[in-house]
Amino acid sequence: MTKYDKTTVLILFFLLLTPILPQDSDAEKFGRYGESILKSATRFEGQDILNYGIVAGSTALAYTVDERVNNFFKHQMPPLPKPITLFNKYSVIGVFSVAGGLYLHGQIFKNDRNRDLGVKLGSALIYSTAVTTLLKLVTGRERPTISESNSNFDLFQTSWDNTSFPSGHATAGFAFASVMALSTDSDIEKAAYWAVAGVMALERIYNSHHWLSDLVLGSAIGYFTGSLIGTSKEGSGPVSVPMINLTYRF
Repeated sequence: MTKYDKTTVLILFFLLLTPILPQDSDAEKFGRYGESILKSATRFEGQDILNYGIVAGSTALAYTVDERVNNFFKHQMPPLPKPITLFNKYSVIGVFSVAGGLYLHGQIFKNDRNRDLGVKLGSALIYSTAVTTLLKLVTGRERPTISESNSNFDLFQTSWDNTSFPSGHATAGFAFASVMALSTDSDIEKAAYWAVAGVMALERIYNSHHWLSDLVLGSAIGYFTGSLIGTSKEGSGPVSVPMINLTYRF
């Protein structure tokens, strides 16, 4: 585990505790968001099956071109500008910090909107990252930095080299963008949030840290988790997994 992974774990731990300490209602929200995610993930109705099919099909399709895409970025594209690489080095920590900052601002200045947004964003990041981390450890996929083949899986690995699938950066980026875009009516702000998610995902494949299929599944996990939590209303019933809407989201 790198020092950046350790820092992310500390941030996750902090965000898990933060809602619990000041007031019980925020801890309850966090728990309800997790319950909604679990119910949605284990429900197989028409809309859910369609969503799962799109994600599975897109990931499988990306898998068939993983090696060609990796070779293209590795051998035919110019080096990525260093500022983008540097940005992405700290981007996951950054989006978690935004969640913590919004929540603390809301608490200190009695801003209910920012506190609620901080809880939603923190919850989306924590739950989506937990799912992605579990899949990483179970699948044990080798990263393109150490292998030319996209088919090397060694189950139950913990080293960075063997935790490629899915992409944690893509998950965090799309969870962040989904929640934040739903919090504003400004098209400019929405575009900025989705641009951040796109950069976080693109840099990973550009610098051979991930395969294309890693990005597809990671992005889907972040998108659905963030959209579900971002559209939830206090006091409402179970929330359905949002449909993929290419004309609206992308």
